[in-house]
Amino acid sequence: MSQCDKHDPSYHCPGKSYWPELVGAKPLDAKAVILSENPHVDNVVIAVYPAIAPPDFCCNRVYVWIDRPDGTVKFPPMID
Repeated sequence: MSQCDKHDPSYHCPGKSYWPELVGAKPLDAKAVILSENPHVDNVVIAVYPAIAPPDFCCNRVYVWIDRPDGTVKFPPMID
């Protein structure tokens, strides 16, 4: 896992930061799209909702929340 880049949520992170079109996608497909569309993101976390995410903000991290272990993307992934 890479080190967190830009901890302040008021900072405008470079590149695309929100992927609503990935709701319903397979998580590994979503991860590939995110990594290809924003080269500044190098930490894509796939997690089953609900789960506890760290409270810190990182410009290089995106959470992909899925509805069950073998499920699909539940919410639009975004920089977090």
